[in-house]
Amino acid sequence: MKWIFAFFFFFCNTSFSVLADENNAQMAVEKCASAYIKSAGRFDNYIDRVYVEESKRTYIVGFAHGEVGFFGERDENYGLYFVCYFKDSKVLSVVDSASGRLLFGKKREDGYGDFYKGKVYFYSFLRKGDNFEFYGSGLFAVDGKPAKSLSDDK
Repeated sequence: MKWIFAFFFFFCNTSFSVLADENNAQMAVEKCASAYIKSAGRFDNYIDRVYVEESKRTYIVGFAHGEVGFFGERDENYGLYFVCYFKDSKVLSVVDSASGRLLFGKKREDGYGDFYKGKVYFYSFLRKGDNFEFYGSGLFAVDGKPAKSLSDDK
């Protein structure tokens, strides 16, 4: 009986933890999209995916067209259009990927800092109408080295 309780306790806590992380990534996507719309005036239809890297409750959110190659074959026409930096429920900056031009917020002086130290998780969202829906997640890198697979180890 103790083992059944321990299993359910572990499973439930793990499931809620994963769900909370997905919800936080979703919140980062929504707030970054809003900041982009405020700065650019519109949200282009060609953006059909969002990729989120998360480390230590900091998020790098990339808005793109096409599959980058983590959840299937990389699309030949894959393109990253803008990147958002998000931390503590705030959009820190939005940057145009092609030009490097700052669209919103303040320029990051620290680069990536220690973002890639420790575990980095990856989340994918697909565009459905005006929203982005969660598609998948997994371990992306550990201490700056790519993970062997996106298998989730949370």
